[in-house]
Amino acid sequence: MANLLFDLGHGGSDPGAVNGNRKEKNDVHIALTVGKKVSSAGHKVDYTRTTDCSLSLAARSYMENQGQYDYFISFHRDSFSNADANGVTVYTYLNCSKRKAGTMAKEIVNAIANEANLYNRGVKEANFHVLRETKCSAVLIECGFISNAGDNKKFDEQYEKIATAIAEAILRVIGGTINEDKQQNVTQSVPVAKYRVKVNGKQIGAYANLDNAKREADKNKGIVYDMAGNKVYPYNNDSTDEQYRYSENGRFYPDRTINVRTNPTTKADAVATYSKGEYVNYDTVVIGDRYNWISYISTSGERRYMAIRDKKGDNKMWGRAE
Repeated sequence: MANLLFDLGHGGSDPGAVNGNRKEKNDVHIALTVGKKVSSAGHKVDYTRTTDCSLSLAARSYMENQGQYDYFISFHRDSFSNADANGVTVYTYLNCSKRKAGTMAKEIVNAIANEANLYNRGVKEANFHVLRETKCSAVLIECGFISNAGDNKKFDEQYEKIATAIAEAILRVIGGTINEDKQQNVTQSVPVAKYRVKVNGKQIGAYANLDNAKREADKNKGIVYDMAGNKVYPYNNDSTDEQYRYSENGRFYPDRTINVRTNPTTKADAVATYSKGEYVNYDTVVIGDRYNWISYISTSGERRYMAIRDKKGDNKMWGRAE
């Protein structure tokens, strides 16, 4: 029996690619249909999410890291500004095309292309977080372009056939056949690690239950964050300058070199810098006792912080926000 973790891309406040009323986060529920078929062959299939909830990249890879999985398979729909772009692609991590992940990717991309008559864009390599930070063999499926009317028509009209094709491709690699009589309704089989405990910006644990996260924070003088990176249980120490935060999308242009930190405090590790002539897109503003900060999710899936105003100094913004 193989153990697999199916990842439904995006979700909650993150719709993924959008085309009119169509959202990628909904289309990827095909993973649940695929999972029922694969599990009917005697394999164990878990899911990063089964409902419309927000889930960070770090939370997804953390779930995989905590389990003993043979394969991690992430489900997505592609998109491009040119609506003529079409076809199916399956990604592996860098230099993995000839390993187990490469074999799985080739089976899946060929199966979808042949069954749904989608253009076969082949297997490609990418430095995606969920491919890089997972321990087991990982692939990411782009099941046609949501920005292409033809691909959407095929996806809708051949939904069941595509799901079966993906399941059969997976089973050709791990063994077994679909048993229609044993397909069961999907439940959330992996407890979602909704809360992360950090001490001085470094994660020391992740929990599905808030009370458990609070106990860990109290024991280690830490702070509890939700999956969106919002502080939900502060510990009154010097590990953060934060008083409160709120969501705001914008772009900041610094007028000097500013450190990027793992936590909203100058005591936290500096992991990068932004300088004059560069910009950063942010989604959160943090108001601190000493500094005002902007915050964003880095390419590695971690929330980062950058001070933009010294309230006890000259109280002038260190650049321009728009």
